Amino acid sequence: MQAYLARRIILGGLTALLVSLLIFAILRIAPGDVAMMIAMEITGGEASDITEEDLQAIRESVGLDAPLPQQYVTWLIDILRLDWGTSMFSGTEVWAEFKSRIPITLQLVIMAQGLAISLGIPAGVIMALRRDTWIDYVVRIFSLAGLSVPSFWTATLLLVGGMYLLDWNPRLKYVPFVDDPAENLKQFIWPAVMLGYISSATQARMMRSTMLEVLRQDYIRTAHAKGLRSFVVVYRHTLKNALIPVVTVIGVTFALTMGGSIIIEQIFSLPGIGRLMIEGMNQRDYPVVQSLVTVFSMWVVFVNLLVDLTYGVLDPRVRYD
Repeated sequence: MQAYLARRIILGGLTALLVSLLIFAILRIAPGDVAMMIAMEITGGEASDITEEDLQAIRESVGLDAPLPQQYVTWLIDILRLDWGTSMFSGTEVWAEFKSRIPITLQLVIMAQGLAISLGIPAGVIMALRRDTWIDYVVRIFSLAGLSVPSFWTATLLLVGGMYLLDWNPRLKYVPFVDDPAENLKQFIWPAVMLGYISSATQARMMRSTMLEVLRQDYIRTAHAKGLRSFVVVYRHTLKNALIPVVTVIGVTFALTMGGSIIIEQIFSLPGIGRLMIEGMNQRDYPVVQSLVTVFSMWVVFVNLLVDLTYGVLDPRVRYD
């Protein structure tokens, strides 16, 4: 077990290192001069007043005058020390900005996945137990719609429909949970529903498939033949064995939901790290984008490791030797 954990941590670290190298290279390869963008931000958009000496001074002040390998190594060492640098445009510390915004994104992701799991798994079980009935068809259509329709499109429809039909608009100013729990939940419930709908549809369809596969096994027929109640057979013998592939899907959707929050936060005006990412990408703010993309990659690695460890809890036959 210890050897497995050590191996996965090393591979996860190498993955995050590769992602950081790729995002660093992509940002530098992208066309445009960041020094010119900073200078235009300072002068209010007057490019004619900017000289080459001004641009060189800006490059020196933000560290863009050093060779690219030196820039990458310096940034990598700093990020390991939790010194993520400062924004090139706002001048705020990236780490401080991240700490203030990550609770918002985590709340959105946890609420979305909580809704997805609480709806997706029961829906999949119901579809499997009521296979080829009208209940199965209705839930399958609902699940297929969740897989087909992008979350940003349903979120936009919700806002447009709420505004024109119900005279409703979401609150634009963020309300912390500690200040007003009820208002905070009201503000997060619709973004969480929009973000969790796709995940619940994926989990429901996977749950249905694995449940049907397990229900065909010989030991399930033997359990019914012994006179066990249907609830006991489903809960104790079927559900646990059918959950292993579903846990994989939950882990994947849980990791991807963090990335999906980028658009949802922008649509619902939630000041999380997803919105910070969009602002950084629009400005090509190197320290912000590099740090956040690296965090996203480490989040995916961590969730996948957690999923693999969960296999051993669900199935004692799983070994990590």
